[in-house]
Amino acid sequence: MNRQAILDVLNNLEVVETNGGDSPYILVENNEIVRQKLNAVGKSLALIVK
Repeated sequence: MNRQAILDVLNNLEVVETNGGDSPYILVENNEIVRQKLNAVGKSLALIVK
């Protein structure tokens, strides 16, 4: 698994929602294009929709 490739994909996704604080997260849209990009760098569908 190439971590840099995964980070490159994640850093180029459009952010839908963010939250800081004690439980920070960044939410991106779950669509076919995003799933294809993440799958291309080795992330399974089960992990993507988790």
